[in-house]
Amino acid sequence: MSLFDFVMTMNNCTFAESVQFLESYFHIGMNFQRGFGRPKREEIEIKPYVRKEVDFNEQLPEYDGSILNTFINYKPVEWIYEGISVETMEKYEIRYSIENNSIIIPHRDKDGRLVGIRERNLDKRQVEVLGRKYTPYTSFAHRLTYKHRLSMNAYGIDKNKEVISEYKKCIIFEAEKSVLKMDTIYGNNPSVAVGGSSISEYQLNLLKTNGCEKIYLAFDREEGIKWEQKLDKICKRIISFGLECYIIEDKEGKYLDLKDSPIDRGEFVFLELYKNARKYN
Repeated sequence: MSLFDFVMTMNNCTFAESVQFLESYFHIGMNFQRGFGRPKREEIEIKPYVRKEVDFNEQLPEYDGSILNTFINYKPVEWIYEGISVETMEKYEIRYSIENNSIIIPHRDKDGRLVGIRERNLDKRQVEVLGRKYTPYTSFAHRLTYKHRLSMNAYGIDKNKEVISEYKKCIIFEAEKSVLKMDTIYGNNPSVAVGGSSISEYQLNLLKTNGCEKIYLAFDREEGIKWEQKLDKICKRIISFGLECYIIEDKEGKYLDLKDSPIDRGEFVFLELYKNARKYN
């Protein structure tokens, strides 16, 4: 029963009397419309949207890097089968958490500061039931979640910033694994990951101030009008920063399945797609 029904039953009173009782008991006011109307609401003032200016000098908080010493230096076989070498995983500090049964992926900023830790959950319930494939790492022993705003960093920038500056271009992937696969094939290379299918102004400024002049979008293969509209919006944002924009894609699905990254099928496929990248005008 509702709270009103409970009061009416206990006090043997009417609905109006139950309202009065509850108003008095909780020291609140309940203004009901007559009949079957909804409770009267005060008019809500709608404030105009004000675009927040991006502070390009803002830095993410730094975490104590000693937390990485608590993980096992185990290299997941799953990733080795996918084409990520042990040497690359060692370079990018990939670890394994027994506590969470997950692959540990440290995130560092351009200065090498530890700004976050993501984990790839291996527990089937986490992935298939809860949809938690990638999550910020939580240490229950330290009662701390190593989360950070992905839009304020670019994974791999600490390792590849010099190559980006030298070649004046950057290949942007969605996931960290794509950067690891590139490193396995080429060693240091001009690639980063942004943790999703969008690019923030902060990330673009980060790359531009590091000498980047050309952006190559290497997002996972998608289809449909909504995706094309989203991609168009991203490209316009890149152009607005005075950067050239190229799209690495496989529209016909000749090489890639849906959700595949351009690097997932190996070096030959990636080079074919890269050589035929479409310039956005």
